[in-house]
Amino acid sequence: MENKCFHCNSIIEKSWLHLDNISVTDDTGSKVNTSKHICGYSCYKRLSENSMLPDNLWRHVVNKSDYKGLISPIQETVNVKEFEYLTNAEIDELSFKDKEAYFKSESNQIHFDTVLMDIRDEINEEDRRTAYLELIEEEDDY
Repeated sequence: MENKCFHCNSIIEKSWLHLDNISVTDDTGSKVNTSKHICGYSCYKRLSENSMLPDNLWRHVVNKSDYKGLISPIQETVNVKEFEYLTNAEIDELSFKDKEAYFKSESNQIHFDTVLMDIRDEINEEDRRTAYLELIEEEDDY
C-alpha cells in the first residue's frame, strides 16, 4: 500500500510523521477516522499553519519512536503565556496553591531548555546561601 503525503500528495516510502485516528469527511459526508502521512517538516509546518492538524497532536502520532530524545512535533499555540521564573522571595509570598502551580510549570520547562534550568538552579542556590548568611549575621548582631 502506498502512502501519500497529507499536504503535497507525493508518494512516500517512510513517513516523517504518521498520524492515526484523524477525523475527515468522506464522499458521503460522513465523519470517519483515517490515517494520514506527512512526508517532511515543510509539509507538517504548512498543515500546522493552516490549522489542518488535530488538537492534541501527540496522541495521534503513530511513529513516536522516531522522535525519542527529540522535541516532539507540536503545533504552535496561540496566546500561551511565557513562563516567568521567580526569585525565592517571590516564591515565598505565593499561596500554597500558587506555589504548587508554579513548581509544576517550572518542572515542565526542563523539557524545553535544560541550560536555562541549570542556571536558574544555581541562582536559587545562591539566593539560599545569601539568605542563610544574612540570618547568621543578624543572630551575631544580638
